[in-house]
Amino acid sequence: MLDAYLLGPGQPQYTSPYALAADNHEQICAVGGDTLVTERNALGVIVRGTVFRHAGMQDVMPPPARPERSETCEPSCSQGFACEGGTCIQQCVPACGDGETCGNDRLCHSNS
Repeated sequence: MLDAYLLGPGQPQYTSPYALAADNHEQICAVGGDTLVTERNALGVIVRGTVFRHAGMQDVMPPPARPERSETCEPSCSQGFACEGGTCIQQCVPACGDGETCGNDRLCHSNS
């Protein structure tokens, strides 16, 4: 909001947004503004001015860096799990019972 409207009565009343922008040019430029939007009351007097500025590439935050995925699992995966993209993935679903081992075919096989 422009200071002219924060100071209250006794300030000039504008009906032209161009006159308002010209009289407050330094304030608008000081905040990097490039657009002035005004609101008028029923008598056509400007009661509010809002300054906008276009965001440039330097104003936009870069996306957060994605953590690198390891190709190895630390610590190494337990039996019945395989390392895929740095994550231990259960190979046999449901998990193998006692006396069974999960095979490369992702099926449970008896140890006997």
